[in-house]
Amino acid sequence: MSASDDQTLKVWDARTGMERLTLSGHTYGVFGCAISPAGDFIVSASYDGTLKVWDTRIGEEQRTLRGHTDWIRGCAISPAGDFIVSASGDNTLKVWDAYTGAYLCTLYVNGPLTACAFHPDGAHIVAAGEGGVYFLRWVR
Repeated sequence: MSASDDQTLKVWDARTGMERLTLSGHTYGVFGCAISPAGDFIVSASYDGTLKVWDTRIGEEQRTLRGHTDWIRGCAISPAGDFIVSASGDNTLKVWDAYTGAYLCTLYVNGPLTACAFHPDGAHIVAAGEGGVYFLRWVR
């Protein structure tokens, strides 16, 4: 899987190196992406300030997540595949329900964020950006 400044994501066959899908729908470059542990959906993060959730079986957009007030460069999916976290230039991380797209909470930091990941326990998030590296606990 790859994200691109051309506003698309591409899904590649790992064995052959051939392109399987091109996912289009963002209005600015896509700078982050993650695939669910089960491989059934992808989330993408864009400079258009949105996240998109894609069905990998049919290559279609399932939903758009809105709530950040600036670009989004990082996204991750929890180890169980039930939550999404996004890292934004608005100095926040947002946590979303992966199945419904519902917004769950916002975590504030001291600068724009460019990357994020869930800890294997699913209850902690690590994020990095201009303000440093953060290790945060969030409550479900």
